[in-house]
Amino acid sequence: MKKKVLYSWILILTLLVMLAGCGENAHRNSSSGQPGSTLATTGVKPVAESNRMDALSDTVSKTSPIEDSAFMHTWKLFVQAVKKHDTQKLKKLIVFPLMGAGACYIPHDRLQDPEQDTTGITGSQFDSLYQEIFDQHAVRQIIAPLSENDPILVWQGTDLVDSLITQNRDPGTQIYGYHIEYVKGIREGGKYFVFARFVGRYKLAALLCDGIL
Repeated sequence: MKKKVLYSWILILTLLVMLAGCGENAHRNSSSGQPGSTLATTGVKPVAESNRMDALSDTVSKTSPIEDSAFMHTWKLFVQAVKKHDTQKLKKLIVFPLMGAGACYIPHDRLQDPEQDTTGITGSQFDSLYQEIFDQHAVRQIIAPLSENDPILVWQGTDLVDSLITQNRDPGTQIYGYHIEYVKGIREGGKYFVFARFVGRYKLAALLCDGIL
């Protein structure tokens, strides 16, 4: 008789322990998205949020530059300032430090890191380098009417400068580039004026060079 009673008590205690464990698991599952839960502390994003972030990264406009009124407004101001050699108005259309321009125009012994083509120039450096950046050939090209043979293109670069511009520009906006070609005998090079939109307004964000200018 005593054995039966003892056995009954053992069964009851076992059932109580099992029920308590089920209740705790249910509580954990219901609070998994709340602060302090395992999901929240590991930084894992819910699937729905991840999908929204992926969609945002794919919303960059494919509009051509001449159809982008915000860019064309800046481009017209840029052309007018270049035509009049108005450095003060130009500087209002530039993001300083102007990335890449240091590698184009500052001797490498003056650069902090010659290996980085992101080295920019300041506003005061721009003043001293203005004649080199906007030489006669560059001015003639910039102030001439845009044509199919001399277009502004959606920028397709993939280097470090581009990645930095992409991080800082307004989300969902395009980057545009204007190329000026230089030919000296059998050697040639080019300047790339790269524009991006910041806080609703397009500005010159980088000046990149290649070959012989």
